Amino acid sequence: MIPFWLILAAMMAIALACVLVPLWRGADSRSSTETMAVAIYRSGMAELKHECAAGLVPAEHQAQAKRELERQLVDDASDRIAPSAGERPMSNVTRAAVAALLVALLPAGALVLYMRIGNPVAAAIEGTSGKQADSHMGTQGSLEYVVSRLAVRLSEQPDDAKGWAMLARSYAALDRTSDAVAAYRRALALTPADPGLLADYADELATLRGGDLNGEAMQSIQAALAADPANPKALALAGSAALDRRDYGQAVVYWTRLKAVANPQTAAQVQHNIDMIEDLAAKGHGTP
Repeated sequence: MIPFWLILAAMMAIALACVLVPLWRGADSRSSTETMAVAIYRSGMAELKHECAAGLVPAEHQAQAKRELERQLVDDASDRIAPSAGERPMSNVTRAAVAALLVALLPAGALVLYMRIGNPVAAAIEGTSGKQADSHMGTQGSLEYVVSRLAVRLSEQPDDAKGWAMLARSYAALDRTSDAVAAYRRALALTPADPGLLADYADELATLRGGDLNGEAMQSIQAALAADPANPKALALAGSAALDRRDYGQAVVYWTRLKAVANPQTAAQVQHNIDMIEDLAAKGHGTP
């Protein structure tokens, strides 16, 4: 089973790279940039909330301040690659829609392939009920249907760590956060030291808890960093958690490590945000 998963994962990665890289140039750097932008936004919102509660911001100015933070978030996370002269780039909305469709359909196709080839029991059942299978042809193409099939298979073969990981990420793609968290836990029970899974689990758990990265989420982040001190997602999340606590010094430590493993464009954005945080710390807005 493991060789099939490796082949499947490689095929999916190659297919997605071949399609999405030309579609959305610099996606990796923008993802990291957006992570940093969101972290700064969350810190700004926390600071604004604190100042409003203290009566430092007049009520009539609070909505305007919030809109300004939201505008800054959009600006910071916008496309930073200027189009060539005469080039008419696809709009961000259209590009995002196409990318989302491809990301949904390719894993769905991979899951269908796995359910038909990687699971002999399911193949045998389908072979004896062709007419019934044909009646479901319209729904088999949906990610929801295929994910439900994978969930059933995993209930019968619960020791498939890679299957649980794929199920967790599929649930996350469907915004089924609670189910994703449960699936990540099953995957981690089988592979407890996987840094990628640990970071993804922490991220999804924080989403389930309204963005709270403390407690179990932070334990998972620290475990990810113990397994891989250079894991970019774990470093970004650790920095965000420190920023939420207004522990700017610790945020700088994590993001300096993130900068060291980032590509040049992302590293420049990370440094920009580090400079902002150090400026806040110098002004006494957080823990030095």
